[in-house]
Amino acid sequence: MDKAVFYPVTCLTTLTDVEEKTLLQNQIILVKDIINNKEALKSLKLDSEKLRLVLEEARELIDYKLEEE
Repeated sequence: MDKAVFYPVTCLTTLTDVEEKTLLQNQIILVKDIINNKEALKSLKLDSEKLRLVLEEARELIDYKLEEE
């Protein structure tokens, strides 16, 4: 059986409250939305280092859950 786990972008510690709110307003609700569509982060206008950290945290969160199953 396939167990789908959905994490909201609000669980990412690398994002500020304002950044989270911006994503939610742009209909980017889940961490997997960021992984599947990196363009979704453009609305935040993050510098390259912050962008890397957000994507790294998102991937680690998704990969960690997959490894547990």
